Amino acid sequence: MLYPVASDKTAELHPHLVYPGSAGSGFVTPGAPPISIFLETEFLVPGKVNSHHPELSYVNDATLGEDYGHSKVEEARTRALHEVSSRTKPLFFEALLRHVFEDDALDLRHMMVGVTPWDGYYYHDLGFIASKTIR
Repeated sequence: MLYPVASDKTAELHPHLVYPGSAGSGFVTPGAPPISIFLETEFLVPGKVNSHHPELSYVNDATLGEDYGHSKVEEARTRALHEVSSRTKPLFFEALLRHVFEDDALDLRHMMVGVTPWDGYYYHDLGFIASKTIR
């Protein structure tokens, strides 16, 4: 199935693409490898759109709370939504990571979405360049 891959962080992405339900969204099949929904043009490699790029660091947003504390992530999510006002823009995820990692210069470059086969929850793999070391 064809789906749009945005290259603009301010673009409003389709909600079912960003937050697929447990049955998937037609774009995302539960248990299948994650698909790219945002990718900076300079990182576009033909035939490897849905792969992690070796120059980027990646984090999975589903495990952010476990890794950095649920209250910190929820506070970061609230601040990001206040700044961006839309949870379907890549810019929201960039703001979320900036607050979690306390790095105002963090630059989101790649965003992938998948759905786990065992519980049907969606997740995002977020590829970025940080200005400081992320633990």
